[in-house]
Amino acid sequence: MGLRIQEPRLTWLAACWVVLYLALPVLLLGTLVDLLIQAVTGYCSGFWCYF
Repeated sequence: MGLRIQEPRLTWLAACWVVLYLALPVLLLGTLVDLLIQAVTGYCSGFWCYF
């Protein structure tokens, strides 16, 4: 009985914000750590070394 509102759902805009604030900084930090390891040890441990 009465008016029922929609359940909250994940929108495309929310997914873009998650990528921008969570995934992108984690990827950048991982890249910087891999570059630092390569500069210090001379051993390439990054994902790009496989190509």
